[in-house]
Amino acid sequence: MCTYNGALYLQEQLDSFKSQTRVPDELVVCDDRSSDGTNKIIKAFAREVPFAVRLFVNESNLGSTNNFEKAIGLCEGDIIFLSDQDDVWLPEKLARVEEVFSRSPNADGVLTDAAIVDAYLKPLGFNLWQATKFNRKQQEKAMARRPEILIKYSSSMAGATFAFCSRLRDMVLPVPTYWTHDAWIALIIALVAKLEIIPEPLNLWRQHEHQQLGSWNKKSLSEMKDLAFNKDLSHDADIAERLYESAKERIDAMNVSDYRISENLSMLLMRLKEKSSHLNARSDMAKSRILRLPAIVDELSSGRYFRYSSGLKSVARDFIY
Repeated sequence: MCTYNGALYLQEQLDSFKSQTRVPDELVVCDDRSSDGTNKIIKAFAREVPFAVRLFVNESNLGSTNNFEKAIGLCEGDIIFLSDQDDVWLPEKLARVEEVFSRSPNADGVLTDAAIVDAYLKPLGFNLWQATKFNRKQQEKAMARRPEILIKYSSSMAGATFAFCSRLRDMVLPVPTYWTHDAWIALIIALVAKLEIIPEPLNLWRQHEHQQLGSWNKKSLSEMKDLAFNKDLSHDADIAERLYESAKERIDAMNVSDYRISENLSMLLMRLKEKSSHLNARSDMAKSRILRLPAIVDELSSGRYFRYSSGLKSVARDFIY
């Protein structure tokens, strides 16, 4: 777990670790120079639980991704769970995930859903996978190592809902520039190893005004329309290009000897490049509807609208706007 000025909600997350039906073997916490009572809460918690709590305070602020890199590198167990500082784990989470690893000895990662709740842990009436439309069909494609599905639904594979075998640590670290730790780790493990899915929420994902990422409040139709028509496709295309370039640099440095893994990583790079090209094509369309129609037809016939955007909704957006 990584912390930074998380005193407001931290205690509830720590208490949920203590309340697990199968308590953790260790809790590794890397604090990114908190200035509130975060570290005091963790030290008090360490004195009252039967498992090891190892707190590391960074000499300088590392930022979320680099801080998680450090925490992952310090873990000593066989299975690593990633945790945010402001969520709550349901009591059976560790036991359920451990059961899947035990039942499927070839499993290298286990992904679960999360219930979306407000700042006071009141359910908002939907889960993460409902919000991201990560249905059973898409889950099966993810477990089948389809890179375009893993890319499109990366937000469904949140770090706080993911656990993986520590033997893969050297493959996923360091995290490439521009990538978040959870998107990269889940993507690589799902692509080159065996991913198992528990299709039910084992986390309470808290929504509050201070969180860094992961706001899943439902939006009205007018709000969704406004977001779609004001989307900065040029910025998205630039980010996609940077993600591809940094992923390529990292994958080239892996020096993978296994042919099957190498093929999967090559396919991932191809899909990342294709996504970048697709977003560039969308952002570079002509102002005239007639002139941009050939580009729309080309992206539609290639299937890229469905692989990397929102299908016919994005087609309509590009034709109308």
